[in-house]
Amino acid sequence: MEYVLAEARSLPFVDAKALGAVGYDLGGMAGLLLVMRHPEIEAYLSFDSAILDKHYTGLPLTHPGYHEETFRVPWMHMLQARFIRPEKDRGSAPSLFERKAHGPSYLVHVPTSSHGQFSSYAALGITGAVPGYWGPPASDTKPVYEGICRISLAFLESCFKKNGGPLEGLLRAGAAPDPGRPAFKIEHKTGTAAPPAEAELIDLIIDKGIGEARPSIERLYSDHPGIKLINESVLNWLGFHFLYWWGREEEAVGVFELNTLLYPGSSNAYDSLGEAYAVRGRKDEAIRSYQKSLELDPKNASAKAALERLSPPVKKRP
Repeated sequence: MEYVLAEARSLPFVDAKALGAVGYDLGGMAGLLLVMRHPEIEAYLSFDSAILDKHYTGLPLTHPGYHEETFRVPWMHMLQARFIRPEKDRGSAPSLFERKAHGPSYLVHVPTSSHGQFSSYAALGITGAVPGYWGPPASDTKPVYEGICRISLAFLESCFKKNGGPLEGLLRAGAAPDPGRPAFKIEHKTGTAAPPAEAELIDLIIDKGIGEARPSIERLYSDHPGIKLINESVLNWLGFHFLYWWGREEEAVGVFELNTLLYPGSSNAYDSLGEAYAVRGRKDEAIRSYQKSLELDPKNASAKAALERLSPPVKKRP
């Protein structure tokens, strides 16, 4: 998926600043992980994929890249209506539609019982069953497939044209179909404004410096409690670039200090801060930082060795 995204950006007819993702079935799981990793994607459209509620395989929830707090893009999920639990039954076990906090979300109840209704089989009028995947549709495939396409296009236009467009009309119409068209129920949730993506905050630190960026980052954490806006390892990486490669040694100290503020239980964060203090000649602060690192993890060999170098044990007189 990462390769496909890179290739898409390189195509001459593609606007690299206006990308969306579409996923069907297992592709819906993969697409969800993709947009969690790349918040710069501006829209996500998923078709009949088992991402709304827990799947028997555990995927995609058990994937190491699954982080719902980073799922912030506008999202439309189109699913067979029979698989969508009534709203009254979601209170004790909210679906992903309820859990997604940021950005607009749309849940479309598609009036079909066939997984193939979402595929090109329906577009071509193929009604035969595919063993192990779906049975024959109970009704004419074409009207439902056209509805799927019409609503999908309305969603994508609303995301990229930034004016609501035909999607607003569909929402106002509710479940009432046009004459001769099947009814689609569309649930809509506005969501709250998404905080800046991690890459934006890293760029802020690099461009403005840690002194100017830190108050803004602390305010964001205060405004969005419980959300990990910057990964500990990413801040650690940035701090070492400042310290050893970019000639911004004193700023490196500020980056590592921010990391210990955001991750006060991390032995590694205090270990890195101790190294920055030591490089800057701030021995006493380095010792205290290494000591804190060992308090959090007595097995941290790196912090232990550094502490011994800075404060060797006093030899007893014979």
